[in-house]
Amino acid sequence: MLPEFYRFRVYNGTDQDFVYNNAARIEVHVTPWKMTSGAMAQGTIISDTTSLLNTGGTVVATASVEGGIQNNTSNLYIGFTGTFYAKADANSTDGPMTLWIELSTDGSRWPSDMTDGLSSPPIELILLGTLDFSTGAEDQDRMVNIQF
Repeated sequence: MLPEFYRFRVYNGTDQDFVYNNAARIEVHVTPWKMTSGAMAQGTIISDTTSLLNTGGTVVATASVEGGIQNNTSNLYIGFTGTFYAKADANSTDGPMTLWIELSTDGSRWPSDMTDGLSSPPIELILLGTLDFSTGAEDQDRMVNIQF
């Protein structure tokens, strides 16, 4: 079940940097849901793209980046379904790109804040999906369905 606050974190375990201006993309799109009067109600699509890889930005190889904080205190969503997408901009991009969710009860204390950087996969978090890259050309993309 979704807590009051959550955010996404992506770990670039590939051997290449993802550079926005070279056409790389990292995107998370989810639709939250909850039960209302005995029926499932879906919320507005949440897209966390610019905080993961913004215009002019780079996510270096073997490093992580955190998304924006999602505030669930008024909508009280229970879960979400969606997609995790990434596009590699370099030849011979090999390795995994992983998506994690990080939970907080107050929006200020996060499991990733309790570690010394996240230069390796953040095992303190909850894994949502993995994209495996083994590319021989530029602009290879991958997508996986996710849910929580």
